[in-house]
Amino acid sequence: VNSLSLGEYPLLLEVLKSLFVGLSTSNIENISVTSANLSFSNISEDIFGPLCNKSLASLNLSGNTLVLYPSVFTSLAMLSSLTLSNCKIRNIEPEYFDGMTRLEYLFLDNNKIRRINSRGNSWRIHLYPISFNLLKDLFILSFFKPPLRFGEA
Repeated sequence: VNSLSLGEYPLLLEVLKSLFVGLSTSNIENISVTSANLSFSNISEDIFGPLCNKSLASLNLSGNTLVLYPSVFTSLAMLSSLTLSNCKIRNIEPEYFDGMTRLEYLFLDNNKIRRINSRGNSWRIHLYPISFNLLKDLFILSFFKPPLRFGEA
């Protein structure tokens, strides 16, 4: 199994974590759990633990209620694309994605986001798209990669 798509059916967080444990023995690359009536307001950091250092490249949690906090996705270091559209998210800060060294694409459309990177920290990420939010504070320069200097790779 390299791809799994679940959605439009209510799931409990315990079931999802058990599913992740089962998938940890596979070479899963894409997981989509959309509109599953999940509320991630009190999830522990270890829910994604079974997927730590696995081949998972893309995760879609759209249509679920998410309250993000620092390092919630730390276990997903190999992830390059994360879709959190329509999740009622209010704020986005770089520390929510600490340890995700390969994350390049973050999809955040249709949320309630008021602030993105409010402290202007350096952050190497592409946001596609961020439409249909309630943006008040956005330090746009923090999303650009710094120029490559001579001698650096």
